[in-house]
Amino acid sequence: MSTRSGTSPMSEPSFVKRNAFLIAAAVLPVVVVVLFAIAVAVPRWLVDDPTHDVLFVIESYERQRALRFEVDGGRVFARVVEPSDAGTAQGQRLFRYDVETDTTLELTVPIAADKTRFVVPELTATVVHPANPGPDGYEFFVGRYGGSSLVQELFGMRSRRHRAGLARDSRMIPIDSPAGSTYRYGTVRFVAFVVEP
Repeated sequence: MSTRSGTSPMSEPSFVKRNAFLIAAAVLPVVVVVLFAIAVAVPRWLVDDPTHDVLFVIESYERQRALRFEVDGGRVFARVVEPSDAGTAQGQRLFRYDVETDTTLELTVPIAADKTRFVVPELTATVVHPANPGPDGYEFFVGRYGGSSLVQELFGMRSRRHRAGLARDSRMIPIDSPAGSTYRYGTVRFVAFVVEP
């Protein structure tokens, strides 16, 4: 039996066939997002969380005496830098990233009037590990990215061209830029991982 058009109902193109391109265009982005989400989530399940805070510095230029930081014998020392003939001193600002709270705080270090090198007061009881990667296998890095994209969005790397973080195997943990600071190329330096406390 035939229809009024003279063709069998079975010969009519199905809805899927007629709209295959539109369906693919709608489904493909969802599939891509799901796959990237899985790629981000799997390392979090398979790789242990970091266990050691990290200390790092951001370079700065001061028009007065400044401080630079170094590790000696498992301790963090501050070294006083005098201004050059040009009237500026190339100093550093010291930061600590807390892996438990996922926060970054600047350690304020007053310049001692009678010393040129001294242990950072807030870290007098702290033992550090100056090698990178740290004891837990995580490595401190500073990366450069060309702009914001879906991949960067999924990895929490929105809009910043330079980013610091911790990485181990396929897992990456971005470290937010401290308030009032930015990560620029060549300005971020690793200092040490905190061993205790």
